Amino acid sequence: MPEGEIYLAIAINGREVQCSWSVDGEHYHPIGAVYDTSHFSDEYSRYGEFTGAFVGMACVDSMLHRKEALFDFFCYRADEDAIIE
Repeated sequence: MPEGEIYLAIAINGREVQCSWSVDGEHYHPIGAVYDTSHFSDEYSRYGEFTGAFVGMACVDSMLHRKEALFDFFCYRADEDAIIE
């Protein structure tokens, strides 16, 4: 990941979710796999933890626990024309 500002996005297509990043806000690169969101619910939790729907920002350095991320802006835009199953 380059240093400096980056843009993060989540594209939802039915029950599939794909995360991506961009340095210019126009050309995005996928992050990881496409996820099946039907498993993002309490029915699939192993220990009874809440896994319901949410919108927010978080960053974790799960390797060394020394890095930080600074967020200056967060914008949520719903696709008003999307059909939700």
